[in-house]
Amino acid sequence: MAVANEVEKRPVSKKQAASDGTVERERLRMMMLIRRFEERTYRAFTEPGQKIGGFCHLYSGQEAIAVGTAAIFDKNRDALINGLHAHGHPAVTALMSPKHLAAVIDDIAKPGDMVVCLGAGNITAWAGALPAQLAALQASTGRRVEGAA
Repeated sequence: MAVANEVEKRPVSKKQAASDGTVERERLRMMMLIRRFEERTYRAFTEPGQKIGGFCHLYSGQEAIAVGTAAIFDKNRDALINGLHAHGHPAVTALMSPKHLAAVIDDIAKPGDMVVCLGAGNITAWAGALPAQLAALQASTGRRVEGAA
């Protein structure tokens, strides 16, 4: 696997060699916190008279994925973007802030294209606001793209 091979080639930095385990303990603490939250969510969803409606999809057993991805964001956003490019995602674009999303999509998307928003934080809210933002942007430039709100 390409990523594993690259990791093996990296020299161990002095910072890594002198680790006192603080970072690792914090990541473990976060994984345990996520697991406890999942367990409580499951109990709340399955008990009689539960207050969670609809479907409840749990992430149990996958805590390391969430914590590891967050660690990549902490280290270097560009490393994540480059990794996605290297694994076959040619149209990955990093954003400086949510206000740039509509302009970036307007520049690169064509009618019929599917836009997938991946990220952390409020990415769902960004994606939800995108159709209206695209419509406003296109109205200001006198263009109309099919599918915009």
